Amino acid sequence: MFKRIKDFEEAYYIMEEAFPISELRPYEKIKELYERDIVEIYGYYEPELKGAMILWLDNKYLMIENFAVDKKARGEGIGSKMLREVCKQFKDKKIVLEVEKPYDEISRRRIEFYQRNGFVLSQYGYMQPIINESKNEVPLLLMAYQREISELEFEDIKNTIYKLVYCSY
Repeated sequence: MFKRIKDFEEAYYIMEEAFPISELRPYEKIKELYERDIVEIYGYYEPELKGAMILWLDNKYLMIENFAVDKKARGEGIGSKMLREVCKQFKDKKIVLEVEKPYDEISRRRIEFYQRNGFVLSQYGYMQPIINESKNEVPLLLMAYQREISELEFEDIKNTIYKLVYCSY
């Protein structure tokens, strides 16, 4: 079942194991954003939590930030189920996510996973601001659910993400 999480700590643990520190906000910051209802965190339960994702919403867009499946449950199709559910539950929004530029096998496989699940890779990118004090900026590309992003729309999405996601930091 895909729904808002019950246990923040358990969801953060799954994300912490899946992401490099440079791509994950510190625990205290995500918890504060969650408790203030600035972000929503959804999880996939079977019946225990198997995966979690952080969602940023505004009037037009839903931005999927950190999205991870528990390492013991990877390869079971849970990630695809989670993407289908979020796209179904938020079908009134333009759904976007960020990916690293394809510089190694892992980043290429991640992009291919999203493409298999209906996301289209944009040619437009930007540098993710530093979200963890001890790390550097990260070059990112956008992917959108079931459509390409024009250059004009990319600028709107990028500005929205910077205002919504990175200025909330």
